[in-house]
Parts: sequence; structure tokens; C-alpha cells
Amino acid sequence: MPNGFKGTVEKIYTNSAMLTIDDFDTEDSVVVEDLKHKTVINFANIKLGGKPVKAPVTEEDEAKNKNKNARKSGAVKTIKPASDTKDTKDAKDTEKK
Repeated sequence: MPNGFKGTVEKIYTNSAMLTIDDFDTEDSVVVEDLKHKTVINFANIKLGGKPVKAPVTEEDEAKNKNKNARKSGAVKTIKPASDTKDTKDAKDTEKK
């Protein structure tokens, strides 16, 4: 909307939010009615108190980041399938003999 508006966040998505349009310029009233007082906006275009808003980190994103960081630090080991371990190879050699 050319004149901007004030709204309330109703739902948060990955990079955007659905807002209810609360306060707007009367020139935009036709547009607001067409949108049924709701719109989805990218976080890059949302400002709070004149400052840009950062997209919140979801619980799913936090879990992914923790896993990535754990792998990088070596806290998580990659487990090889049993067929690739030395004990399994020794057992196969013993069965052949």
C-alpha cells in the first residue's frame, strides 16, 4: 500500500508474517477492503518503531542449527552400518574357514 499502515501480527511464517490491518490512510481504504483487512508481508518490509524487524527463529530452525553445530564440533558421531565394521568382517572371515 502506497501510504503504509499499522497492523497486528496474526501468524508468523518462515520469512514473513500475516497481519491484520488496523490503521491505514483513507486513500487506501479500497485496497484494505479488497484485502479484507489482512495481508502477508516479508520481514524485510516490516518495521517496529521505525526499526527493521528480524525474522524470529522457529523451534524447528533451532533444532536444525543445534544439530549442525554439534556435528561441526564433533559432539555427534556418524555411526557406520554394521556391515562396514571390523568385527563383522572378522565374523565373516571366521564363517568362511
